[in-house]
This record gives sequence, C-alpha cells and structure tokens, in this order.
Amino acid sequence: MKKILTLLCVVLLSQSSYSQYESDYSIGVMGGFSFGKIENLGEIIISEDYYSNYTLDENRRIKGMGGIFFNARIPETILAFQPEVSYSQKYMNLHYNDIYGLWYDMDFKYQFVNVGVMAKVYTVGGLNFEVGFQMGFNITPNHIEYHSNGEQLGLSGSDIETRDQLRKVLKGNNDFSVMAGVSYEFPFGLYIDGRYLWGVSDVVTTEYNPYKFIENKNKANSIVISVGYAYSFGKSSNRKHR
Repeated sequence: MKKILTLLCVVLLSQSSYSQYESDYSIGVMGGFSFGKIENLGEIIISEDYYSNYTLDENRRIKGMGGIFFNARIPETILAFQPEVSYSQKYMNLHYNDIYGLWYDMDFKYQFVNVGVMAKVYTVGGLNFEVGFQMGFNITPNHIEYHSNGEQLGLSGSDIETRDQLRKVLKGNNDFSVMAGVSYEFPFGLYIDGRYLWGVSDVVTTEYNPYKFIENKNKANSIVISVGYAYSFGKSSNRKHR
C-alpha cells in the first residue's frame, strides 16, 4: 500500500510541473521502420484444397517510414493530441515452390501517405501512452512484381505478361488502421516511439478473373519503431520535461 501511495505522489508531482503552464506546442520530424504483414494473400492465389506437393510462403519485409507531426498539449491536463502525416511502405513476398521444379516470387510493394492523429496521456517525466487512428492512402495500388522459371519450363508466358495480368486482377486499396503505443520524450527534444497498427480495412481487392483467384479479407498489421526530434514553441516552450 505504501508503494502504491508513493507512486501516486510521484505521478501527481510530475503532473504539477506540467500543468503550471497554459499550453504546450511542438512540431517535429520522425523516422524509423515498420515490420508488418498483409494477411491471407496466399489464400487469394491458391484457394482450393486439392493442390498438393507445393509450398507457398508468405514473407514479411522490414521497410522504412518517415513523417512530420504537431503536438498540442491541453492546458492544465496530462492530455495531448498529435496530428501526423507520414510516408510508409507495406511489402509482402509470396514464394511458391513445387516438386516439379516450378517456383515463382510475387511481391506486393505498396506505398502509403498516411494522415492520422494520436491522443496521448503523459505519466512520469516524458513517458506517455498513446492511442489513435490513421488513414493510409495507397499511392502505388498496382505495384506487384513477378519472377519465375515458368517460361523456361514451358509452363507459362513471360514474367512481364504474368505481372501485367496480376496488376489487372489484384488492386491495392487504402488502409485504415487503429494505433496504440508508448513513447518517451527527452528534455532536449529527442523522442522514441513504439506502436502497433491494427488494420481494419481490406487492402487488396481481387477483380473477376479466370485464374480462380478469390476475394477475401486482407488486413495489414504492423509494428512501427521510430525516433524523432520535436521543437517546442508557444507559451510553454520552457517546459522542463519537454
């Protein structure tokens, strides 16, 4: 019980140093990487259970991200809102291989411009917890690459022809995500942020096709780690803990 009371006192004292100012604003830049997955891509390509003697691996890719943000503290509270604009990539690789020697790689290379907002709750010092959402606008909805040995085996046309057919059938969509994470802001402006993005929308649409590709739900979930720098300004730019 004493430990709990001590912790509460520390938190309250910390918040009093925050709330002595009327407002707090900062603008900054961020950069880092994301590690994610677009779900159920393999089921689009091979949906029938009568296929056998093959493997189809869904491989994630680590890609970079970057953006800008504006942080606005609500006066005399532990709350803040942080609108963000960022660039990110969601890459997935499907690798097929069978006992007859056929293999192919299908790469989904989607790029997004994201607009989002985070609600932040500050605790001790610069530690804060955050939750929010973002809309990712897919600026490369047709970016699918294809490489195989099918032409050499006499089983298919050229890789370029297959790639062009895939781009007509599989269309990338915008991505709406819910976010939650934790961040720490240092007094000299540097911050570290880690968050998880739960995809809500279907990021791939399968058009009508003769290849038995199916339409299903393809959500995009990812972990994002970033570092950034924030410049504080306004009436509380001399805040000790920012």
